[in-house]
Amino acid sequence: MTDDRASLGKVYDAIQAVQLDIAVIKTALPDITDHEARIRSLERRQWMIAGALVLLTTGSTYLQLIFRS
Repeated sequence: MTDDRASLGKVYDAIQAVQLDIAVIKTALPDITDHEARIRSLERRQWMIAGALVLLTTGSTYLQLIFRS
């Protein structure tokens, strides 16, 4: 028969494991924030390119109307 009750040793081991996980997460946070900044800059560029394409499309339509006249 196994003993499933919580002992101080088991609690201590669990707390140590959680502290180790927190330390790993803390060291990974700068990488996560850098990744988010990179994604934001890529999204900004994507919208800038989309806006430029809309302007080019609109401009080419007006140029066609001018040269047809």
